[in-house]
Amino acid sequence: MTLRFALLVTTAAALRPTQTRVSTTKKLDVVVVGGGISGLATALELARRGRSVRVVSRDLAKSATLAAGGMLAPQAERLEEGPLLDLCVQAREAWPSWLDTLDAPRPTLNAVGGFVSPSLTPGSSIESWRPPSSAGPSEWLDGNALRAMEPSLGNDVRGGWWYPLETWVDPVQTHECLLKTCESAGVEVVVDQDVAGLDLARDGSCSALRLKDGSLLEAADYCVAAGAWLRGLLPIPVSPQKGQMLSLKPPPSNDRTGAPARVVYGEDCYIIPRGDRVVIGATVENSSTMHCDVEGVHALLGRAQKLCPGLGQWQLDDAWAGLRPTTTDGAPVLGRTRWSNLWVCGGYWRNGILLAPTAARLLADAMDSSLSEKDAQLLDACRWDRFFAPVSSESSRLREGHAGLTSGEPADLDRIGYGAITAGEADAGGAARAANLEALFGGGVSAPEPAPT
Repeated sequence: MTLRFALLVTTAAALRPTQTRVSTTKKLDVVVVGGGISGLATALELARRGRSVRVVSRDLAKSATLAAGGMLAPQAERLEEGPLLDLCVQAREAWPSWLDTLDAPRPTLNAVGGFVSPSLTPGSSIESWRPPSSAGPSEWLDGNALRAMEPSLGNDVRGGWWYPLETWVDPVQTHECLLKTCESAGVEVVVDQDVAGLDLARDGSCSALRLKDGSLLEAADYCVAAGAWLRGLLPIPVSPQKGQMLSLKPPPSNDRTGAPARVVYGEDCYIIPRGDRVVIGATVENSSTMHCDVEGVHALLGRAQKLCPGLGQWQLDDAWAGLRPTTTDGAPVLGRTRWSNLWVCGGYWRNGILLAPTAARLLADAMDSSLSEKDAQLLDACRWDRFFAPVSSESSRLREGHAGLTSGEPADLDRIGYGAITAGEADAGGAARAANLEALFGGGVSAPEPAPT
């Protein structure tokens, strides 16, 4: 057990509310599955709108939130123009005001003149990138100018982008503050509860949340924010993607000149100056294990030292791993499912900290039938069934009544049901899926190949 993991477990235990037996008779307004930042932010937003909310979590210490870098950085992520970028930029701009609504002591937004994104090799993805102007200001600086801004960068840096608006927040402090704010807002957080499944009724609704101890939780609405384990409750292709991270502490001489003053966001790693430590992340691995290995730590150290050579004198402090909830297309799933009172928010991949507050507001607006036209389009692009069903790219299911309002081919899933889809041709809906992906990512994404026959 690493020191960081031990501290996370201790923090989660200290914040754990007194446990009572889960009621099988009290009907709540909303039950939220998941105690990470997504579930807690959603619960808080709904509670502030007058709903009674209970959060059910298996283990707060295993939340991806606690292992994250805390980036609020859609530009550094190099997102293409489109609804996904629009959602992320809206989320970044909403963070300062949302943070002010949390109970004190609150975490702070950290930015010393934004982020720098340096390139080490000719033709790298950073050099070839052209940041969309809709995401905010950016400026390309040559190597000398970039080193003048951030002296820790090495001589091999050819140049890079400067993103003045990008920032980050400490995820552990944010989670702790959010838990306390939820408690003061009347949200009941129940931990050490394993969810066995959802009782889905033939009338198209969810009737209960079934726990592994045999008890039931009944509510008017249910929201699944189960992170990397979302697929265990709903047929959505969300898988755990492992990310290893590490922290460094100053050398025995306490000479800190090798550390950057601002976030350095390279092509395959990022470096965050966090207090008296430097955090380096993160690997991208198709694995659900939670251990750190020599290969991953060695790779991160090598990448970081190429960007900031002075870090070679620093001492290894800690290493940890987390599981990102990742969809097959890398974009979130957000909104109502096929079941009228069952909602989902997840699959945020590398943008969980960034998206959680704004996604919570959008989901609450959808539940209140108060979405703006623009926000309805954003949720429609992130709908849960885009991976497997031939739905119309004109679907308006998240507007008033959450019903499909289109006609013609390809027909809307909510209007015709699954039977008509499975009875069609093997490649039926391919054009619609391509249109959905183009709407989400802004073009350049191919539809999946037809299934072999």
